[in-house]
Amino acid sequence: TIDTSVVKEIGTLSSQLPSPNKKYIAYLAKADSPEITVVKLDNPKEVSSVSIVIPPEMIKHDAVGHVYTISEWNLASKYLLVKHEYTGGKEYIRINVEDVADIVNVSAKLGVALDVAHFSKESVFYGIENGNLRKIDIGAGTLSEPLVNNVVDIKLYGSDDIAYVRYHEARYEVGIVLSNSKPRTVNTYDDTVPLLIDTSKYFNERYLAITRGSSFELIKNPEKDAEEGMKKIATMTYPIDLKWLDISSNGRFVIMGSGARFATYDIELAISSESNFPNLL
Repeated sequence: TIDTSVVKEIGTLSSQLPSPNKKYIAYLAKADSPEITVVKLDNPKEVSSVSIVIPPEMIKHDAVGHVYTISEWNLASKYLLVKHEYTGGKEYIRINVEDVADIVNVSAKLGVALDVAHFSKESVFYGIENGNLRKIDIGAGTLSEPLVNNVVDIKLYGSDDIAYVRYHEARYEVGIVLSNSKPRTVNTYDDTVPLLIDTSKYFNERYLAITRGSSFELIKNPEKDAEEGMKKIATMTYPIDLKWLDISSNGRFVIMGSGARFATYDIELAISSESNFPNLL
């Protein structure tokens, strides 16, 4: 059995995300409010929280239809990235949870409209702008030339390992781009089925996970040619369409599913399993 205890009660909850170091959990009580609460959990006997309100001058406050979402933490669990959507656009806000006065509008800093943004380092991001994959450095005030164009989705591992989905001429192209290297196409697919990706490393070897509808495949060493070690190590089909895909933080488990029904693939043991928890929803 697992013993649990209540450390804080929340009346309403719109968005929440625990930090990678498991010392914090950040949440938004209301989707239309720029107030984020960060709860410190490293000492269960002395749970504390701080409320952070994004100042009006840091956001497009005169817009309508505001929706705020906690997007992600940086790996060091010092910074939060909050997505602010409004009628006609969106922007990303970086918040320092250790210094609540340190709030930066990543989109406005360089005047770039980002559809997607992910942490690379504390002040460095990779994002999609008008279909272009770019590197954004808000510390240096620089925006890279497009690394890949026609990009619709990206996933990062570490600070510079990127998997991407590119849509061009009615086909999806899945590829990777590593630090200081050119983009590399891994595979292409028709556009009849939705596609998800994720990437990670396990025992210093890269893995690229891909789902299309109800199918799943896992590619080892996607940065290499076939004769150098790239190979498809798993291919499976499930009875449901897969709506989400993730790889565990240690890189060993691939998790995918729809709602409370999910499947896992253990990279080390090369075995898969399926679970269903209907009472969770």
